[in-house]
Amino acid sequence: MGLLPTLPALQTTLQLVPGDWLLIFTDGITEALNEKAEEFGRERLLAVMARNFDRTVEEMRDSILAELSRHSLGLVQSDDVTLIVAHVLSS
Repeated sequence: MGLLPTLPALQTTLQLVPGDWLLIFTDGITEALNEKAEEFGRERLLAVMARNFDRTVEEMRDSILAELSRHSLGLVQSDDVTLIVAHVLSS
């Protein structure tokens, strides 16, 4: 993760519990455009996640990237697409 010196960075601690999902992504995902110049957006991202909570992290990742690809219809995007998916399993 890179931060610009002029942007403030926040630090916090969060206790994750079994069943929690953690998604870290760059704005290249939410700002990916389709042919109508509509962004993929947080709502679409959250909807894909909601449909896949019963999947593995690999399947969640693949579902998000597939939906992103369908949204952009192969258009070349101007930003990177970085995605980290984690799921806390019970011990």
